[in-house]
Amino acid sequence: MKTIPTKTMAKITKLLLSLMFTTIFYCSALAQSSTTNTELEKKVEILEDILQKVLFDKESNSRNLFLLNSNKVETIISDKGIVMTLNQINSVSDIAVEGIRSISVNKNDTVSSITIGLKDEEKKLSGVANKESKKQKLEDLKPKIEDFFANYTLLLRELSDNATVTIVVKSNKSRYLYRVSSNSSIFNSTLASNGGDGDKELQASVRMKDVRALNQDRLNRDQFNNSITFDISLPKEIPTDVTIFNNILETLYSRDKTVDYFISEQVSFSDLGNIGYRFDFAFYSSYREGNAFRIVAKEDAFVSQKDKDQFVLDSYLIWKDNFINNLADYAITMRSLEKSKPVVFEIKMPSCPSFDEKMPDIVNISFSSSVLEEYRAGKLSMDKFKKAISIEEIENK
Repeated sequence: MKTIPTKTMAKITKLLLSLMFTTIFYCSALAQSSTTNTELEKKVEILEDILQKVLFDKESNSRNLFLLNSNKVETIISDKGIVMTLNQINSVSDIAVEGIRSISVNKNDTVSSITIGLKDEEKKLSGVANKESKKQKLEDLKPKIEDFFANYTLLLRELSDNATVTIVVKSNKSRYLYRVSSNSSIFNSTLASNGGDGDKELQASVRMKDVRALNQDRLNRDQFNNSITFDISLPKEIPTDVTIFNNILETLYSRDKTVDYFISEQVSFSDLGNIGYRFDFAFYSSYREGNAFRIVAKEDAFVSQKDKDQFVLDSYLIWKDNFINNLADYAITMRSLEKSKPVVFEIKMPSCPSFDEKMPDIVNISFSSSVLEEYRAGKLSMDKFKKAISIEEIENK
């Protein structure tokens, strides 16, 4: 039997130990990264609930008023920070509901009022909405947002000092749902906005660096409040080239052109500042009619639930390749995107309950706008551009 020299054996042992420790370190880093992301997501969920209570606790806790449009906070998390978006609640004055006979909405040029008729004809109550301008209502939220930033964002220990926390509050026409306690009737009405008072949006941002400085007494409260940036303006208009790109996607995946999944609603686009650009939309595979499903790509063939799900699963890899190819072909038409910003497509995939463990619920496809610019200028080949695209598959728990 051939003997390995001592020096050679020592080198092999050193190499194996090095590989072992590298592997342990890498796996530990992956586990730590996964744990960090999970912890951050949990804290964001808690902060979403706190934000609603801080901003709209009085309005949302009214026992007489139920908002028809959900005011759920939508949060986007990235390595540059988080953006939390929700809608302004326009409250009305307290209204008693016992013995209600009728509800009516009266509109004129300056105000929308709600009149509630009671069964006792001698009594009548009125509530008035939209007395203040939308801008003033948003202005009134500033002290509450300052309190939220000062008291709660310190929970986000996972964010770096340079990360930002941004709150976006959208003010638009408010729809109210009244559930009458005396019976099961539901009265639903839309309140008109003040004359000439168009939709507005408040955006507030703070750096984690300043949040930590406040809590370490390196900034007093007035200095901290001055570090918060506020902007109230009309919502940003979507650039024409982005709208055209969205239309291209909607056409490529329309019901009459798709070979796998189709888009039923409009593609949603958001400019999230330093967080980047985000496209949101959902794909579908079929329509349900009774217990059968009509698969659109198969010329409306009727199939069972399991066969429909099998089609969704079988089509996934082909869809993914085709979608990346379509990005390579058509994303270059978007010239208005600023350089060095992430571009993210958050795509909800068709339901596939029969093969839930094999099919992602959401697919995030992303790339840098700088990479797109290099590709458009011919500095990157199509293959290199495709390799620069990141794909994250997410399963809802």
